Amino acid sequence: MKKGEKGLAKMGMLCTEPKYKPELTYKIFFEDSGASIVIINKEGFYLFVNSRAAGNMGGKPEDILGRSILEFLPQKTAEKYLERNRKLIETGISEKYEDTFELPSGIKTFLITDHVLKDEDNKGYALQSSSVDITERKKSEEALHESEEMYRQITQNLPGTTIVLFDQNLRFLLVEGYLHPDIGFTTNQLVGKTLWELLPQARAQQLAPIYENALKGIPFENLIYEFKDRVLSLNIIPLKNNHGQIYHGLVVSHDITERRRSEQTLRENEERLRELNATKDKFFSIIAHDLKSPFNSILGLSNFIIEEMHKKKRFKNLEQYATIIRDSSQRTFGLLSNLLEWSRIQTGRLEFKPEKADIISLIEQEIELLNDSARQKKITIVTELPKRCYEVIDKDMFMTIVRNLISNAIKFTGLDGTIRISVIESEQYIEIAVSDNGIGIKKEHIENLFHIDESQSTPGTQNEKGTGLGLILCKEFVDKHGGKIWVESEPGKGSCFHFTISRL
Repeated sequence: MKKGEKGLAKMGMLCTEPKYKPELTYKIFFEDSGASIVIINKEGFYLFVNSRAAGNMGGKPEDILGRSILEFLPQKTAEKYLERNRKLIETGISEKYEDTFELPSGIKTFLITDHVLKDEDNKGYALQSSSVDITERKKSEEALHESEEMYRQITQNLPGTTIVLFDQNLRFLLVEGYLHPDIGFTTNQLVGKTLWELLPQARAQQLAPIYENALKGIPFENLIYEFKDRVLSLNIIPLKNNHGQIYHGLVVSHDITERRRSEQTLRENEERLRELNATKDKFFSIIAHDLKSPFNSILGLSNFIIEEMHKKKRFKNLEQYATIIRDSSQRTFGLLSNLLEWSRIQTGRLEFKPEKADIISLIEQEIELLNDSARQKKITIVTELPKRCYEVIDKDMFMTIVRNLISNAIKFTGLDGTIRISVIESEQYIEIAVSDNGIGIKKEHIENLFHIDESQSTPGTQNEKGTGLGLILCKEFVDKHGGKIWVESEPGKGSCFHFTISRL
C-alpha cells in the first residue's frame, strides 16, 4: 500500500482494500452530504466515488472505481483536467470554480471545490473533488438576467422614461432609461449619488420629504418638476419585499417637455383661431351694416336732388344736401381705407417699410387734413411739438395712427372743446399723446378697445358713426414699430391716448 493511502484505508474509501468495511459515520457523511464526491490520483484514476457522483456518470460506484477519467469525459476535457489536477496535487493549492459537463444524465453545471489530500510528509497524492449541481440555479440566474435585461431594454426604449431606485439615504442605486442631453447627466453619472449631491439645496429640500414619504409607504403621483428647461412628470412609490416590508423607493420619470410644448402650441393656435373667427365676424358686420348705411344716405339724397332739379327745378337746400353727401362720402372713404389696410394686415400683404422721416411734419399734415372737421364742431386743436423730430418709421402706418386718434378725439369732443397733441422725446422712444376734454370712456370698456373680438363702436357727440376698427389698426401699426399704445380716461372729463415709437 502506498504511503498516504493508509489514511484512505482507515476511512474505508480505498478500493484496493475490499475486505475493509468503512465505518458508518464516514459513509453517511460522504453519501448524504448532497454533493458528488470523487477522489482522483495524479494518474487520473478514481480512488473513491460516492453514489451521487456515480449516478451523474451513469453508473454505480463499483463500476467506476479504479478506472481512468479518460473513460468518462471527452478526450480534450479529460486531458485538460488531468493536467490541471497534477498541478494542484503538486502545488498543494485548493480551488473553487464552476464548470459545465456533458454527462450521460445531460448537460449540467457544477460548483466544484478541489482539495488536495496530503500524506504524512505533507505531500499531495490525490485530489478530493466535491461538486454541487447548480444547473437549476444557473438556469434561474440566467432567466433572471434575461428578465432584467429585457426590462432594462424596455425601459431604455420607452420614450422619455427613466427609472430610479433609491435607498433610505436617498442615494440612487440604479438608474435606467432615457435622459435628455439638456438634463446634463448620464444615467451612469447618477448612480451612487444622493439627492443632495445632484440638486441645489433648495431643490433637494423640496423633493426630499416626498422621497422620504415614499419610504414610509406614502406614494406621490404626477409630480410636475422642471429641471434645466425640461419638464418631468414624477411618480415616487415604495418598493416592498415578499413580507410586505419597504426596502427601497422607486421613481418613474416621464419627460413631458415636448407634450407641454405641443399643448402650448395648441393653445396658441386655438387663440389664433378665435381671433380669426372674431376678425371674420367683424368683417361681415362692417360689410353688412357699417359700409351699407352711408351709401343709403348718399343714394337717397342723390335721388332726391335729381328729382327736385328735374321736375321742380328747385335748388333750395341743395348746399345742405351736398354737404351731407360729402360728409357721408368722407366717412365711407375713411372706413374703406381702414378696412383695406386692416384686411392687408390680416392676410400678411401689408409690408412694413421703414424710412427716416420728420414725424412733426407728418403730424401737422394730418392736423391740416382734419381741421375742417374740427372747425365744424368749433373744436380747437392745440399742439406742443418740437420743431423737428426725425425717426425711422413707416410713414403710411404712422400717419394712419395719428389720423385715427385725432379723428376719434374730434368725434367724441363736444362743441367748443379742445384737443391737445404733444410729442415727448427720450433716448429709447418717442411718445405721442392725443388728449381731449370730451365724453371719456368707461373703465370697463377701456380693456376692450384694442381687441377685435371685444371692440365696439360708440356714437360721437353729434351721433357720428364708426366701426371700432380704427383703434385696432392703431395697435397693429404701433406693434410694427416696437412700441405700445394705451389710454387714460374718465367719463365726463375726456381721454388721452398715448403711443410710443421705439428709436432705432
